[in-house]
Amino acid sequence: MVKRISKLFMIAFLFVFAFAFTACKKEKEEKAKPTISFSTTSYELEVGEELTLSPVITNLENGEIEYSESKAGIVSSEANGKYKAVAAGTVTITAKIKGYEASASVTITVTEVFVPVLVSGITVSGETTMTEGDTQTLTATVSPDDATDKTVKWSTSNAKIATITDAGLVTAVKAGTVTFTATANDESKKTGSLKVVIKEKQVLATSIEFSLEDTYYVGDEVALKATILPANASVKIATFESTNPTIAKIDENGQLVCLNAGKVTIVAKTTDGSNVKASKQITVVAFNGPSNVSYVGPTTIGINDTYQLSEKDFASDAKEALEFTAFECFDDALTVSETGLMTGASAGEATLIVSVKGKATISVNVEMKVVP
Repeated sequence: MVKRISKLFMIAFLFVFAFAFTACKKEKEEKAKPTISFSTTSYELEVGEELTLSPVITNLENGEIEYSESKAGIVSSEANGKYKAVAAGTVTITAKIKGYEASASVTITVTEVFVPVLVSGITVSGETTMTEGDTQTLTATVSPDDATDKTVKWSTSNAKIATITDAGLVTAVKAGTVTFTATANDESKKTGSLKVVIKEKQVLATSIEFSLEDTYYVGDEVALKATILPANASVKIATFESTNPTIAKIDENGQLVCLNAGKVTIVAKTTDGSNVKASKQITVVAFNGPSNVSYVGPTTIGINDTYQLSEKDFASDAKEALEFTAFECFDDALTVSETGLMTGASAGEATLIVSVKGKATISVNVEMKVVP
């Protein structure tokens, strides 16, 4: 009985021992398989940049890592796990635990270093004169042609005179001088500018007026003056023209000069671009009346005597009969009627004023002496 129990005990012992041995062996085998991994599996570098890889190893202490590259010439190995980007391209770096199958990979993409081409100069072009209310778009020409960033920022020296938008649209606000500046948006901060003069908005003429007599004599000279409306018209200068300068011309001083008999039309024009006109037809006639008249009649008259003044009492250069327009006397010694009849009133001296029609009224003084 004792032998049987011992045998059973031995069998049980062997079973437990075998089970424990197998479990320990399995556990040992499982711990013997290390792993390696990267927290990041892809990187982007520019040429010249460096990267140190730091893979994580598990189930192994002090494991040695071996690195390999899928392609040469993209990166260079500076040290174990440290790489420097040398050329544009994509390469895969594989890290393997020496003596084990475990490995892990990362992908590195290398690009060329971006070096922007900075602006070296800006030229601003556009109209240099504007009128209130006008708009225009300025142009900024950037140099060099291959500048990376050719955009600009616009500014005005005085927004009360003229404004400008981000697109370079200028709006003239009021008269004055303003400078617009285009500033490069890149690091160069180069500038270009344009000075613009804003003029007052022109008020065009709506009408023009001038006056002339219907008839003038050959030799007459008449100053011409026109009135331009509205009253706030920007330009109030008019020019005059004659439709027949042989009859009447406009001289260098702007005067009308009548040269020969005939009919002619004088035209006044505005000069502000409104093309407003006015005209007046005149008749130029030869002047046959007097320009000089002198008295040659009697110089004495008796008290209560009468004498009728007539053309024979006057000398003149007239080519036609004289026309008397008035007879006046302001002295008590003599009276004169509207028709030129003199009457001696009392002894003394008297002066008559005789008006004769000419280009202008000619006044002739007649000195008379009244005797008893």
